Amino acid sequence: MDSLHDIEVLIESGQGLIVLETEQEARFIEGFRRIATRSSRAYFQWTVTQGLERLSEGYSALPLLKDMNQLFGQILSTQHKGVYILTDFHHYLEDPTVIRHLKDIGIKAPHQALILLSRKISLPEDLKSRGTRFSMPLPAADELRRMVNGYYR
Repeated sequence: MDSLHDIEVLIESGQGLIVLETEQEARFIEGFRRIATRSSRAYFQWTVTQGLERLSEGYSALPLLKDMNQLFGQILSTQHKGVYILTDFHHYLEDPTVIRHLKDIGIKAPHQALILLSRKISLPEDLKSRGTRFSMPLPAADELRRMVNGYYR
């Protein structure tokens, strides 16, 4: 999946805030699970219902980290490079505290990468210059074929 490679390049180049609009959340998360197995970075997914979950085998979600302040505190305090996929995060982008937290992570923890994942995301003015938009294309014909063949096995 070339688009995942492109996102990896963005992350490794130091892009701290990536905005990914897609209706294929499951496809994206599965791709990042595969990347997490070979990366030196820790990959996480956050949802309001599950909290923070590491995208590697053998880890469970941290439900205490459903709270925004705890989530951002955890990200800021983590020294190891990480990628945090914040799912359906567009709901929180009107909150000035959340905007400040996102800016603080970019300033104080530039080794962390945040990916805002949702069907549609409108960044507030304060974040537009800090974020990079990425569009994930539909699967290519050969990938669709593999998906269909895998489904019917």
